Amino acid sequence: MSIKEQLASEDVNTRIEALTRFSEASESELAELFKIVSEDFNHQVREEAVEKILLHPESFRLFLADPDPQVRISIINKSVEIRNALAEAGKLEKPETVIAQIKTLQSDSVSEVRSALARVLYKHCGTEATDESRAFVLANIVPILDNLLNDRHDDVRIAASLNIKEITIIFGFDFVFEQLYNSLHHMLTDTQWRVRNNAVELLFGLALVCSQDFFDANLFQFLIQFLQDPCNKVRQFALSSLPTLAAKFGEEWLKKKLVVALKDLAESQNYLHRETYLLTISALVSFFPVQYQSNYVFQPMIRMLKDSVYNVVLLAIELLSKHKDSIHPFRRQYELKPILESLVDNSPVTIKDQASALLADCQ
Repeated sequence: MSIKEQLASEDVNTRIEALTRFSEASESELAELFKIVSEDFNHQVREEAVEKILLHPESFRLFLADPDPQVRISIINKSVEIRNALAEAGKLEKPETVIAQIKTLQSDSVSEVRSALARVLYKHCGTEATDESRAFVLANIVPILDNLLNDRHDDVRIAASLNIKEITIIFGFDFVFEQLYNSLHHMLTDTQWRVRNNAVELLFGLALVCSQDFFDANLFQFLIQFLQDPCNKVRQFALSSLPTLAAKFGEEWLKKKLVVALKDLAESQNYLHRETYLLTISALVSFFPVQYQSNYVFQPMIRMLKDSVYNVVLLAIELLSKHKDSIHPFRRQYELKPILESLVDNSPVTIKDQASALLADCQ
């Protein structure tokens, strides 16, 4: 029985078995065989056919509009291999031939298909930063990426946001910031915290290689934004990166730029912002010279013991306990102890217990 006869069988298993014989067919026969299979009513047959697509890579176009999302996803997942196979066979008309075909799936009705496209985009960028590859990315990858970063589905945007890191590895931060700023801005302002978290990682990566002036002019606003983020994970990620910035930009940047901006957090009506302020100055205490720690760190912490929100007070007590040995004896005796005594006398049990413990340590 010939392959075509097997494909005409009413038995699904027979038609699937026919696919195992595709390697026996000539190139002209393969074109016809894949055309037949692409029209098979059974999705399992078509899915198995995609697994054989590298035998005749130009037939991938037949499956881009397949009614089964899994078939479309399989084509996307194999798109880099398809491009390479076409190139090796001398049949790749232009570098953008494959991406130009699969980009139609950025508007697919199924979010899993769009996510699959988002996950492979960077793989089409190449591995070397040449003028040709940069031009290819800007013309073919970035428009798709921007579109997927605006997708209505969170998982698609999360998958799309991961491309920026990979593109940065290949082409560098300068290329990303100068040429993909629109994509980066989508991430920095996304409603999904996982996308913003990916953006925070990029933000601090950029900070490591840029000048202070560049950071202050272009990225500092996003640092403050992330410290106020409604998602705790994003705030914690931003907080964890602050020591690196402090080490890079130095004491003057801390005192004249960061601390000034943090005052808005200390005075915010949102208690989460006030907690973040406390955590921030605590994380940075060692970057201030000893003579400045009292005014820039411990005095603000002590003031927060008078906060109207119990969580803020408890956090202030916890952080002051952590740094108690660094607090100047005069400030400890005449500023901290009176407030702690008042908390012991007038606060709920939880605060009273914590304040009592710190007060005992200050004796």
